[in-house]
Amino acid sequence: MERFWDENDTIAIAVSGGVDSMVLLDKIRISRSYEQLYVLHVNHQLRTESIEEERMVQRYCEQHSIECIFYRIPEGTFDGKRSIQEPARKIRYDFFRRAAEEKAIDWILTAHHYDDQIETIMFRLLTNRFTFQSPRMHIVQGDKPCFGKPLIHYTKDALYEYAAKHHVPYMEDVSNHEVKYTRNYIRHEIIDHMEHANLSKENIMHVAEYIDDAQSLVAQVAERYEAEVEQNMVSRQCLMRENKLVQQYVIKALIHKVVINETISIRQIDEIIRVLKSDTTHASYVFGKHVLYITYEALTIKAITPITEAIHITSPGKYKFNDYIIKVNTLKSDIIIRSRQSGDTLLIDGHRQKVSRIMKDNKVPKHERQMMPIVLCEGAIIAVGNLKSNNHLMNQYITILKEY
Repeated sequence: MERFWDENDTIAIAVSGGVDSMVLLDKIRISRSYEQLYVLHVNHQLRTESIEEERMVQRYCEQHSIECIFYRIPEGTFDGKRSIQEPARKIRYDFFRRAAEEKAIDWILTAHHYDDQIETIMFRLLTNRFTFQSPRMHIVQGDKPCFGKPLIHYTKDALYEYAAKHHVPYMEDVSNHEVKYTRNYIRHEIIDHMEHANLSKENIMHVAEYIDDAQSLVAQVAERYEAEVEQNMVSRQCLMRENKLVQQYVIKALIHKVVINETISIRQIDEIIRVLKSDTTHASYVFGKHVLYITYEALTIKAITPITEAIHITSPGKYKFNDYIIKVNTLKSDIIIRSRQSGDTLLIDGHRQKVSRIMKDNKVPKHERQMMPIVLCEGAIIAVGNLKSNNHLMNQYITILKEY
């Protein structure tokens, strides 16, 4: 059994009552490689056997003087019309972390084994969930508490043999055989039949290792964009020339720089890449409270903020209009700062220029056009942001700067 904790650490074992976790508990107990040992048991209250499993775990702990912390998920917590696997996992791990904080637990050990690893790899490969994570489960994860999988190199058969040899009690969860769950289907309908077709589980491990190595290489190449991601301005032209895997990595990094608790799918990333490489000059994608913009030159992500439509300036000073700072040194007449409107024109040397054309010629991204200040004095437009102004007297007293 792999050990990655110190003998003076406080250990907790997540014990369901199945053969995997009961064998892990027995092995750790016998090893005495800990300062303090706890057992964490969650009763989902979804099966009639749940109470007996809880009692069995309790009897074992009492017999060996191990403190067991129980948690019963309230009945009615789960929506019977949807898969409960992910919600149940979140509840379990939230409970584990609460217990770890209360008891100053250093390590929480789970009983994932070799067959679970193969199942996880197959699940992530077949459901396209390996692009932004390893196909494999990590043996050690987290910090305070750390989560570890000491049995990751043991097969399920080896655990059954240990339980029989050392008379370890356990109960079988019959729901593990219901193939309506995706993971169970993969386990029973695919993996269990591999040997009959002369297919090796080891080859699945090799595929996972290859993907891990490829991801590591992609990450190294993507490091050249670290500064651009940090500055929230990734060059479109440079990114277009990269391999698609690098493009995926950089775009995800840019989004996750500000979008923390939202899952970004590979389909969303690939759609962004499709537009990135096309002739489309501008596009935008909403992620929670942020928007990713593709412009002529760059990719950038910004928080969704209300747009200031207009301000009336009656005295000199410093004013903020969306992403712009407007400094008025002297005021001969009131001025209006507003967003552009359909049909806006700027009169220069007796010729009218469309504001929309001025913005296009200066390659102003579409998402920025409505935020650019249009300056009016005595009802006429005298300046278009920091792009162009006419010879009106007031322009010598006005400075417009864009915030970056």
